[in-house]
Amino acid sequence: MLWALVSGIAAAQEAAPTPAVISADLILAEDGLATGTGSVSIQLGDQRAEGQRFVLDVASGTLLLEEGTWHRAEGTVSFSRAEIDLGDLSGVLLNARYTGESFSASGRSLSFVGEHLSGEAVTVSVCGCPEGAPQTWDVTARTVSVKLDEIARFSGGWIRVCERRLLPVPIGAVVLAPRRTGLLPPAIGYGVDGLQLTTPIFIAAGTHADLTVSPAWRQERGVRGLAEGRLSLTDAEEVVLRGALGDDLKEGRWRGAGDLEGTWTPGPVRVGVDAQRWSDLDYQSDYGGDFLTRAAPWTESLGVLGLPWVRLESDTFQSAESTTQRPLAGVLSASGGRGAVSTWGQGRLDVFAEGSDPAALSETALRSAAVGTISASHRWNALQLTGTARGQGVAWSAAEPWALGQAGVTAMVPMWGDIGGLRHLAAAGLTASVSGWTAAASPRAPDESLPDAIAVGPRITSRWIAARGVPISAVAGLPWTPDGLRPEAAVRLQHGAWSGRLQLEDGLQVASAAWSDAPGRLTFSAVRTEDVGLGNLSTTWWIPGVPIAVGWRHLADLSQTLSAGPLLRYRSPCDCLDVSASAAWAADRSLPDLGLQVQVR
Repeated sequence: MLWALVSGIAAAQEAAPTPAVISADLILAEDGLATGTGSVSIQLGDQRAEGQRFVLDVASGTLLLEEGTWHRAEGTVSFSRAEIDLGDLSGVLLNARYTGESFSASGRSLSFVGEHLSGEAVTVSVCGCPEGAPQTWDVTARTVSVKLDEIARFSGGWIRVCERRLLPVPIGAVVLAPRRTGLLPPAIGYGVDGLQLTTPIFIAAGTHADLTVSPAWRQERGVRGLAEGRLSLTDAEEVVLRGALGDDLKEGRWRGAGDLEGTWTPGPVRVGVDAQRWSDLDYQSDYGGDFLTRAAPWTESLGVLGLPWVRLESDTFQSAESTTQRPLAGVLSASGGRGAVSTWGQGRLDVFAEGSDPAALSETALRSAAVGTISASHRWNALQLTGTARGQGVAWSAAEPWALGQAGVTAMVPMWGDIGGLRHLAAAGLTASVSGWTAAASPRAPDESLPDAIAVGPRITSRWIAARGVPISAVAGLPWTPDGLRPEAAVRLQHGAWSGRLQLEDGLQVASAAWSDAPGRLTFSAVRTEDVGLGNLSTTWWIPGVPIAVGWRHLADLSQTLSAGPLLRYRSPCDCLDVSASAAWAADRSLPDLGLQVQVR
């Protein structure tokens, strides 16, 4: 094997060339030309090229390479013939294919100048399908100009699906960067308002901020503008502001909604907000996307600002009926402990008001309240004793002050043992509590509640621990009160693809089960209270051998179906095209809602 080092071509060029270190099975040099064949390897600065044959013009610094591969910083190019200028590493490549991190391009001729690529008769794809495999979707064009990893502009193009022409596009662009400003795929639907169309526009406002503006049109209601802005404060914290506004042709008025949510914890300070606002209470029932959203009778706005021991709070509602609202509250809290004894205390000053709209409240009242707890535990042989005492005092600006005292004790016998590959931790025992309050006690706020005067009964806890977690945990109790027995139980299950939950309390029963694995997902849940009983069933199943999933969603109460409908979904093998179609029949709609969503990655 003959090795050769080619250098010293700087004098022949105005710009300093890139030094080239070339190796091949056979190299010949004559009259300023160097030729080589067999296993050609060329080091071009921080880039590298390989091929079967090369010709180097030392005077001009031009390198011809055949049947090779050029490894650039942005990606890799394979070609049948390449002409590379060693001065600036620009080049013209014939029958070439470029593969980068975010896209690939292949064509009869590709040209590189710095970070720009252009070509003729080029096919551009952002799918991750391997070379030679059918591309789920791509664009073929007469001419293409690309700024690497940002955007590809083309003319005389066709959009192809599975390598078949679908839609002609005389001029257009394909966004290559994941956070590049541009159009997102539209969503098309049909419902009680006729045809519906939404065309989102993504605007990248920097590394940590973006804005999505979505003009939406409904056949019966006209045009409405939707927007969502995101600002990332840290890796785990962000602020999201959503808004919608439009002239409702059906109602003949302007209508809209807003939503602000986010958290921020700079040092010891904590800021949190989750606030909603509708222009009118019928907005969600007219524009909501599903039955549960449309059936929401009110909105709630929450906010908090403070340090670990002091904070300001706000809790307001927008509802159809007058309710107790808390526009402002100041809270002081502290906790401590020594040995087996722990303490906690809180004092607060609240401003309460009555009304159905936070902007028009009346009957303002002030409340000062204090609450404190102390608990201690002691182990005596096989018996674990825990005692708790709680005291609360409340004073209203327009009512007599009142106080509450409560004491309780729990005696449990812990048990444990190994059963197969599981460790079982359990405890059984008795709980008892007694409470008393002044005759002036008159709870007026949501966080004021009077406990049972006496409650006593057995209690059992059980946990099964495995190497991968806790597959089963359960707790059950049967306390007796002057109003009768109040059974309570909770069971949680997690085993492989299966999960479940069962909760039984006085006035509340919840049951749920879910199975989720690679082929599909099945969920079932049921909730029952004194006023409401709901059942929900949903399933999605991928058909074996084809990238298509079918599903069904069903929501019902005790007397009728509230919402039901099928789902059909296609996802390409390369995961770069996702198409879903759905239908939903709802009790509050005279026509079914139909939707079609196309996502291109």
